[in-house]
Amino acid sequence: MLVRKNRNPLLNYLTPGEQRGLLVLCVFILLGCGLNVTGWAPLPAAPKQNATNSAGLAEKVSRDHVVLIDIRTAAIEELIKLPGIGAKRAQDIINRRNTEPFRSTSDLLSIKGIGEKTYLKMRPYLVLFGADTLAVAGAVGTDSIKADKPVTTRASSKPKADNTAPVNINTAGLEELMTLKGIGKVKANAIIEYREANGAFQSVDDLVKVKGIGPKTLENNRPRLRI
Repeated sequence: MLVRKNRNPLLNYLTPGEQRGLLVLCVFILLGCGLNVTGWAPLPAAPKQNATNSAGLAEKVSRDHVVLIDIRTAAIEELIKLPGIGAKRAQDIINRRNTEPFRSTSDLLSIKGIGEKTYLKMRPYLVLFGADTLAVAGAVGTDSIKADKPVTTRASSKPKADNTAPVNINTAGLEELMTLKGIGKVKANAIIEYREANGAFQSVDDLVKVKGIGPKTLENNRPRLRI
């Protein structure tokens, strides 16, 4: 007697390999449904730091760590990093200090092409010394100076009547000139502009050649004037 074997009805539609693939797919579907019912959720992937974030971090670190430049010793490569200072101005700074050492950062104003606006931009990035250091210390006490908030002070905190420090009218910067009696910002700028246009003063008497400065102002300051 012949016994008919049970035939898999899927063989009419799928090959044995396709049936195995379907079985694996069903197993994964059932597993997923089971995990969903139990409330399991995959852990979120850690965010990747892209190149943009790295660049932003590097920029922030660079901005927060300001490198101060000492004009008494800095090389030309360092000086050109200062705001408003190119290769020519950097070389002018070096030539000035080789001729006469800087006594304070405000002496930069005696260099042709460096005005008050440029100086104030540079000041937060400069190592202060001489009269500038004393002026800042008197203004802020023992508090630290923030680089993003430059302190603008005069070269001396003494009243003009009590200030007896000598002033070289050929090299003094704006703030030092303003310590003289009767010399404000406008006249101090006029002195700097005059010597830039006409060269160094030959004698203290030549100061009256500057517009706005008369004999009385000259005599009031004569004991302090130097060339």
